[in-house]
Amino acid sequence: MDLEKILQTEIGLSKRETKIYLALLKLGQTTTGPLSAKSTIASSKVYQSLSSLEEKGLASHVVKGKTKYYQGEEPKKIISMFKERERAIKEAVKELEKKKAELKSKSSVELFEGIKAIKNLLIDLSDSAEKEQWRGFGNVDNISSKEMSDFYEWWGNQKENVKLSNINILSSKNEKIFKERYKKYMNKMKGKFYFSKHYFPHDIAIIKNNVIIMHLTETPIAILIENKEFANNYKKFFDELLVGAKTL
Repeated sequence: MDLEKILQTEIGLSKRETKIYLALLKLGQTTTGPLSAKSTIASSKVYQSLSSLEEKGLASHVVKGKTKYYQGEEPKKIISMFKERERAIKEAVKELEKKKAELKSKSSVELFEGIKAIKNLLIDLSDSAEKEQWRGFGNVDNISSKEMSDFYEWWGNQKENVKLSNINILSSKNEKIFKERYKKYMNKMKGKFYFSKHYFPHDIAIIKNNVIIMHLTETPIAILIENKEFANNYKKFFDELLVGAKTL
């Protein structure tokens, strides 16, 4: 085992600190003279590294007469170092998460162009949905086109892969063609489906604090709006539509 490499790359000691610490463990209580010789570190550099090792809890000294005698602390102190470092990192992560939460509480709007970009957006949102229910409504006007047919089939597979709980309200305008497709691809069209007499200008989905407005045409685009109040209002709107909708 290459102890020097481990102490430097894993523990974070400098090259000089590593040589001096290993020398201390071999010599026991010692003065700087023998320590310099054993570690092959110049005396002028030994004091600086000893001070650093003492700060890290890996070395200590006693004074006898007017002479300082140094000794290396037990190697298990390294575990204590890591526990303290872990505690500090956990505290730092908490602060970072607070900052991220503060950022998330703010509003944001993003535009996504093209099927690939929209798929990546839906993957990100569905992967992070956790137990949140996905609410979606739209007209599926273009369900018969090859590209959109492939897209809806892909979306059904993605929902199944992440076990996404989802409920959908579709315009009764396209009820017949949707039912025909549902019978054909029943195993791939995951979720609950309802029909409403209302016409929806776009495909719209709500998940957590996000509202996604999708215009799925030959040049598809999607707008992601992240705002808690905005999303909650859409959830209320969706739930009201659901009351008058009929099941598939």
